Order: sequence, then C-alpha cells, then structure tokens
Amino acid sequence: MPVSVPVSVPVSVPVSVPVSVPVSVPVSVPTKRSGCSRPGLISLIDKSLVVMDGEAAGDARYRLLDTIREYAAERLAAAGEQSQLALRHRDCILALVEDTTRGMFNRGAPPWPVRRATFRRGIAEYGNFRIALATSLAHAHAEQGLRLCTGLRNMWVPHGDAREAALWFDRFLNTESEVSPRVRGRALACRAEIAFDLQDYDTLVRSAQDSLALSRAHDDDFTVPVALRVLGQAAAQTGRLGDAAAYVEEAIAAAEVSGNDWETGITLAARAAIAVRQGKLKSAQRAYEAALEVLSDNNHWGIATVEYGMGTLARARGDDKMAVRYFEDAMEIFRELDAWPEIARCQAGIGWIAIFGGELDLARENLTEGLRLNRMCGQRLGIARGLEAFAALAVARQQPQQAAQLAGAACQLRDSLGFPAGVGPKIEQVLEFSRERLSAAKAAALFAEGREMTVEDAIRYALGSQPPSGPASSAETGWADQARPDAVGGPRYDTGGARRAPSPLTPREHEIVLLISQGLSNREIADELVISPATAARHVANILAKLGFTSRTQVASWATRHEPRD
Repeated sequence: MPVSVPVSVPVSVPVSVPVSVPVSVPVSVPTKRSGCSRPGLISLIDKSLVVMDGEAAGDARYRLLDTIREYAAERLAAAGEQSQLALRHRDCILALVEDTTRGMFNRGAPPWPVRRATFRRGIAEYGNFRIALATSLAHAHAEQGLRLCTGLRNMWVPHGDAREAALWFDRFLNTESEVSPRVRGRALACRAEIAFDLQDYDTLVRSAQDSLALSRAHDDDFTVPVALRVLGQAAAQTGRLGDAAAYVEEAIAAAEVSGNDWETGITLAARAAIAVRQGKLKSAQRAYEAALEVLSDNNHWGIATVEYGMGTLARARGDDKMAVRYFEDAMEIFRELDAWPEIARCQAGIGWIAIFGGELDLARENLTEGLRLNRMCGQRLGIARGLEAFAALAVARQQPQQAAQLAGAACQLRDSLGFPAGVGPKIEQVLEFSRERLSAAKAAALFAEGREMTVEDAIRYALGSQPPSGPASSAETGWADQARPDAVGGPRYDTGGARRAPSPLTPREHEIVLLISQGLSNREIADELVISPATAARHVANILAKLGFTSRTQVASWATRHEPRD
C-alpha cells in the first residue's frame, strides 16, 4: 500500500511493509509543484524504482516500487531495528496530527485556504496514519493510540469513514493499558460523535455519559460541552426535543466557560436546529446568527454547517428559493473538503424542494447522487431518508407501485435503526396515493414487499426505477481510498439507462481512462494528448487514487461499465 510522509520526515529509510504488519515506515515523498527537485529522483523514475503516488495540495508524491520496499523491510528486520523505527515513525505522525489539529479550529489565523490545503495534505497521509495506529496497537500503547484517534476524527468523518474511526477507537478503548483520564474522556466524547454519525445511539449515550463523568471528575472543561452537545443531538434525533434543548443549553454554558469558541458556535447551531423542529423559527434565526458570528473567522466547516441549518430554516418558513441558495452555499464548502455525507444532506434538501416545485429531473439528479454518497459512506439514516424521498418522487411521477415499495423499504430501515415504530406523515401520504391509484390491499402488499427488500436491493430499485433524463452532473461525487476496508472503487449501480453515473474524475482523466482501456502506456498517452510523460503518469496515479484501484487492468474494467463509447 503506498503511503506518504511530510517533507520534514527523513527519507533515508524509505521502506514499508503492509499495514497488517505493525512494523512499518514511510515510503513516499512530496516534491515541489514545479517538478521533481530531489537529486536522482528522475533517474529512479526512469529505472521504475520509484513511481508517482498522486498529488497532495498540488505537490506530486512518489513511492518506492513494492519489491524494493519489501527487500528494504527485510533488511531492516534483519538488523533488529524495525520496532525502534516504527515507534519513531508513530511519534512523528502523532506530533504532526496534534500540531495540525491545534491550528484547525481556532478563530483568526491561519486563513481558510491554508486550513483547506492542510486538510488535503492530511488525506495524503492516510497510509501513515494507519501505520501509526497499528504500531500503537501492536505495542499496547493505548494512550498514544487514543490521542491519534482523537486528532484524526476530523479527517475520518468528512469522508464518511466513521466505521473505520469506530473500529480504531474501540480497539484502544477496550484494551487494559493504562490511559490518563483526560485522554480517555476526550476519546470517549469523540467516540460518541462517531456513534452519532453511525446512528448507534446506545453507544453514543454510553460513551458520552462516561466522557462527561470522567471530564467533570478531572476538571477537563474542554470536553464537557462536547459530551453534552452530542447527548442533546441524540435526544433530538429520537424525538425528545425537551431533553435535547436542556442538554444543549447546558453545553452552551459549558463551552463559554471553557473559552472554546469552536464548540460554542457548533452548539449554538445545534440549539437553532432544535428550535426549528420545535417550530420556534425566530429563536432559530437568532441562534444561527449567533453561531455564524462566532464561527465566521474559524474553520469554514462550521460556516457550512450553519448555512445548511439556515437552509432548513428557510424551508420551514416556505422560502424555497433562499433555502436552495443556503444549501448550495454550504455544499460548495463541503465539496472543497470532499465531505460526502454533508454533501448528501444538502442534496437531499434541494431534492425535496425540487419535488414540491415540480422540477422532477432536478430532484432525481440531486437525490441520486445523495443516495449513492450515503450508501458509499454507510450512512444508514441518510439512506432511509433517501429512499423516502425517492418514494415521494415516485408519487410525483405517478408511479404508485414504486412509491409503495420504496416507502416500505424506508420504513424497515428506520425501524432497524431504533426509531419509533410506525408510519410517519410523509410515508402516510405516499401510501394514501398508492391506495387511491391501486387499492388498499394492493398498496399494503407492495409496502410489505418493500419491507422485505435488502438495503442494497432497495437502493438499486430506487436508482433504477426512474427513467434517465438529461446529462450527467459534472460534480465530483465518488471518493474511495484503496486502504479503506469497504473501498472497492466507489459505488457501482446499473441504472438501466445511457446516462453516465456521476464520477470523481475530471474530463481530462476520463480521456485518459479511455486510452488506458485501449492498452496505451504512459508514454503513448502522452504522445496522444501532446503532454509530457510525467504529466501522463501523474494523471494515471490520480485516477488510481480516486477510483481506489491499484492496477491499470482495474481501470480498463471500470471503463467498460462507466465510459461512453463512440
């Protein structure tokens, strides 16, 4: 697995072994944007000893050929230096993660473009992060492992890697190694946030309550408001709005005492979201404005969160035009971070507005991408809501059979997540339409069939039940990291039409995919497109990274399913 290190890490030990063996060191180095600046690097590339490993924030990155890495790892093991070097690497990565986190969520400097570039460089270090986590686990260093997990939480969540985050947190939290109360308390608060993303409310409540007890007992004012806020958000999701409001008010007071501006702003936004659900729209407006004031010169993730909330508020007021504007503004920021679950939420808002406005093609376009992203990220509640929206779209398209079946699938998934049993008002409207067009008995039978569908079948049915129309969106929609447990090159669905599925690739990269599928080498691609071989190699490396593949054969196979032919 190709992994990367920052330029500050010495490159005199460029070897690695697979992450499953927790004794690894980094193998990739970045270069200047203007080209390869390290002496001898071009020569190594020409000899196929070094290959390009994509880009990070405009910097090309390279890694050693696998066979060279394996040989070097064997030599390192023979010298008896693996463990020592692995721990040095882990300590370097831990320092990098914690230094980065400290500068990402404060008011003022650095400006947003710098923070965004830092985040993107962090994504290029995923392999190193996993090696450092594995090293900590192998040495039973739970304290360092939990510090890594806590620092990485804001890398994992935007890309929908909540399941991986939960796995690593649980591995370290469940060890018997000694961990300081403050580190454990903060890790438990983060674990509760991860559980919220996974709709695992039992784990959320247990983790947040344990975090709250530890943090209060050891005077960790920084963590207390986080645990309280997450408990409030969980209460809101399960319909306990009174409890939710009480938790959030306590969290706001605790955040202000701690001087944590980021948490203050995020918790004010949570107060506003609860007020919207309570129908207190003026209170919601005031809370969102207060949140935006606190977060305006902080990380733009917070601004996007508030803008999404303002969109829901505008919808509640019936101002659909303003709601779409807020959703689109929020989505623009989330796209800068490839924050797929949040992009899906924005698209769901736009999709529902389009349904009610009769713009059914626009609704289908947004709901399709949103459902695929939620599936890719394992967002089960997002999937349930997406199926519900597709059921409403089927009603608008006068398709009573599909409407009833998708309504059943949405209800079943909601029930499996522990939400109160029963049919909500949106689903009831769908079923009423199906009863009128078919019959009560037929609608009930179709609804029952939908409840028997697997989640994957329901998703495929939703995406395939609508007729193709219009050109594909050019937005980037598919991110996959080849080292992720569930990454197989992004979602693949047969929608039964000629419309190409949304793709993470740029138009130029689509050109190169077609040339790869024709068997052209990098040099032949360069000749065909009148670009340099190094540029062609960089494009190929980016394609492999975006699709989560490791070989040109996989790219060629992908092209047969996704690329239009003349």
